[in-house]
Amino acid sequence: MPSYKKNLRAYIMTAEKEIYVITARKYVRHYFTMVFVMLLIVMLPAYSQEQSIVVSTDRSTYAQGDSIVVTGTVTTAVIENVVLLQMLRSGTVEGVAQLEVAQDGTYAHVFPTNEDYSTGQYRIVAHYGDINNETEFVMTEAAFRQPTRSIDIDPVDCTWTVDGGTLGNVPIGCSIAGGTVDRMYVDVNVLGVIVDITSDSDGTITLDLPTRLIDASDDLGNRMDFIVRIDGVQVDYTERQSGTTRSIDVDFVRGESTIEVIGTMAVPEFGTVALIVTALGLAAAVIIIRRPGLQMATRPA
Repeated sequence: MPSYKKNLRAYIMTAEKEIYVITARKYVRHYFTMVFVMLLIVMLPAYSQEQSIVVSTDRSTYAQGDSIVVTGTVTTAVIENVVLLQMLRSGTVEGVAQLEVAQDGTYAHVFPTNEDYSTGQYRIVAHYGDINNETEFVMTEAAFRQPTRSIDIDPVDCTWTVDGGTLGNVPIGCSIAGGTVDRMYVDVNVLGVIVDITSDSDGTITLDLPTRLIDASDDLGNRMDFIVRIDGVQVDYTERQSGTTRSIDVDFVRGESTIEVIGTMAVPEFGTVALIVTALGLAAAVIIIRRPGLQMATRPA
């Protein structure tokens, strides 16, 4: 074969190889471009989600004197950032709180109110870095309730042993006048003690609450009052403290159904859910009451 043909053939083969290489490089570039675009499509919604904050209240309606329990989450907790809460009515700031966010992204706060608060629509606005969100609730006039007692009824012992998680079985001292206790247990979903009773009339229930099970204290460890609600209305109660037990007396009116005792800690041994309560400053013992009935009862001696 003449030499010029060999050279031409070699030139054609070299050109073909270069074409193959160029084509392959184009395919590789297109491939990585497509992968990059797909990653952007997947990551951008996630990035947007990381910037969100959720805020809510435990109820949509409160009465004057109730405590407004605010909870929420941020999807990415940044150590340097704090949550700023504002409680607003008609553009007027009624309350402000600055909160640290727990490692799991949760936060919470309790805004106390009194009868001086105006009725109407309120907003809770939560700020976290450059993002914010809000929720609304309604404030109504304080409800009037007055337990009556004209017949003395001796209190009945209703002490119960509940499952306290890794605390083991924990006895809760209890006495009730005007009803009987059907059962008592710890519900980790509401982080509280549930007591089912049958009520006969207006009366009083006394609970001896072990502080290792439920307690209320500030950041310095000083004891605080519980928040006690009956059917969503905050009520007064009396308390006696003895060592590691806090005993409370709560008067109830015939026909009322739910009593809540709210503190700042409830059974930390239950784990992750309890960490939310610690960050929140919220723990609850809920008493669910059923009542057909008699007439009246007196406070146990």
